Amino acid sequence: MSITRKILYTAAGFAAFILAAILYSFIDSRVANKPELDSPEAYGLESLEYEADPVMDLIVWQRNSLSHNDYDIPGYSEFYYEKTVLPLREGEMVLSHTEDGDMSYYDDLTFTIEYDGKITGQYDFTKPEVLFYSGNNTTTQARHWGAENEYFTEDDATFVGNQSVTISLVHPYRVINRDYYYGASNVKHDKYVEDWLKDRSVRDSFDRENFCVLQKFRDIYPDGPELFAEAERSVTTTVLTINAMHPTKEDVVVATADIQIKNYSMWYIAEKLEVEDRMLFMEEYKGDAYSEISVLSYEQSDSFSW
Repeated sequence: MSITRKILYTAAGFAAFILAAILYSFIDSRVANKPELDSPEAYGLESLEYEADPVMDLIVWQRNSLSHNDYDIPGYSEFYYEKTVLPLREGEMVLSHTEDGDMSYYDDLTFTIEYDGKITGQYDFTKPEVLFYSGNNTTTQARHWGAENEYFTEDDATFVGNQSVTISLVHPYRVINRDYYYGASNVKHDKYVEDWLKDRSVRDSFDRENFCVLQKFRDIYPDGPELFAEAERSVTTTVLTINAMHPTKEDVVVATADIQIKNYSMWYIAEKLEVEDRMLFMEEYKGDAYSEISVLSYEQSDSFSW
């Protein structure tokens, strides 16, 4: 073999070695950056632990944009609501109205719970006629005069049903001292809330400290007009607890959902504003009351995980 041919073979071998090294390095880097097959990231998951679907469904009745004034249909009909499933996962949240819904209509909050078995639950306040319920899921369960609707209410704000229960919380608590903003009272917020709670019975788990807080206008609209800087609204937080009971042992709880309800009052301002300014305020900053419904927690028996 000639010297020239040896040189060519050597050069070709060296080039092949370099190419193989580069290729190996490329493949190795791809493998190194690829998630391990025993990690949840490899499958687009947060955890490899099996999570069973919730055994019950919670449906929130969201007020839609239809007005009672335009239809000859009773206001307690489902016609005026969209029924939205709230996933029973911690942190999930929906509003009491749809995106274009009528926020000014807030006489009640309505929910439907569905489960293949017995359903029980309770509200933070044990005051009579706060919570109404029945198996009818085509009308709100609040007490409406003349409504052809069979409903129930318990003195301790509990409820019970089977398969499907629709409940309504009447006149959601939006605790705020209106007289203070109208100049008819000097009682400050904390004292007003303290006195308000004295007349009402609550459960042992009730969070008195965080039940009702004031929210400042500038907290929500930091760049808003100085004219409205003193405006305030209350945020009132309560909890609705829902239990799914064992199919054959009806005194055994298999799943529990704590649903947090945050009720936002209208905006109020102590300083006197001209009518034009008040109209501008209401138009620009949507002063209507509304509610946020969110999943505070959800727990389910391991026996329903497979």
